[in-house]
Amino acid sequence: MVKHNQNIIINSSIEKSWAFLIDLSRSLIFDRFFIRIELPSKYSINQEYIFAVKANYFFNTCNLNAEIIAAKAPSLISINFNDKNITINKKFMLSKIGDQTKFIYKFNADFESPIKHAFISPLIKLSCLNELRYIKKAMESSEFYPDKKINTVSGYK
Repeated sequence: MVKHNQNIIINSSIEKSWAFLIDLSRSLIFDRFFIRIELPSKYSINQEYIFAVKANYFFNTCNLNAEIIAAKAPSLISINFNDKNITINKKFMLSKIGDQTKFIYKFNADFESPIKHAFISPLIKLSCLNELRYIKKAMESSEFYPDKKINTVSGYK
């Protein structure tokens, strides 16, 4: 099993950070192994929401079935990604610290064999660190309109 836990302070409110996280078309694109995230044009973040992700893990392209297993506004999103040989869980947790937000990122993955885990683990951890830094920058620079619904075009078939 490959595990990585990291936290960082975001210089934005918890509401702004949450708004960024629940827009899966923006928050998941920083995973360097994800090639395409397929979302229906209209979706809402709730438990048992299912979508597809195409990923490339070290020359192995796979079609991951993604499912939100927990969603609690504005503090938690947990997503499972599964394929026949890969199981991944990403957990994003937010907590308010004054006018800032503590962002906790937990990554757990099973790539089927201990040999793969030994090889992949350092690369996954480095990728998770980069993903966290990009998400931090994107959250801090994103715009937040609490009274306006923003429509996005997501996914393609």
